[in-house]
Amino acid sequence: MPRFSYEAMDARGQTRTATIDAESEEAAQTYIRQLGYFVTKITLDKSEKPATMQEPIRTVPTWELILEILKRFRPRFPTRKCSCCTGDCK
Repeated sequence: MPRFSYEAMDARGQTRTATIDAESEEAAQTYIRQLGYFVTKITLDKSEKPATMQEPIRTVPTWELILEILKRFRPRFPTRKCSCCTGDCK
């Protein structure tokens, strides 16, 4: 998604500068106006990394996910009945 740098004025007349990710310049301007700002300058930020330079998504085998889920939820699911009653203890 393209990144835009903008300058805008708030209701008190102070200048605000920031960046925003938006599908188009028009979408960015619409969002900035919804924030209550008056856009004075907007430019496409060309300093962002190309998509090929981003870090790859790490894939995890299914069995690792299952083990992680079991580790996190094991204390909530007792594996045996308690000795003090019928096992309905919490």
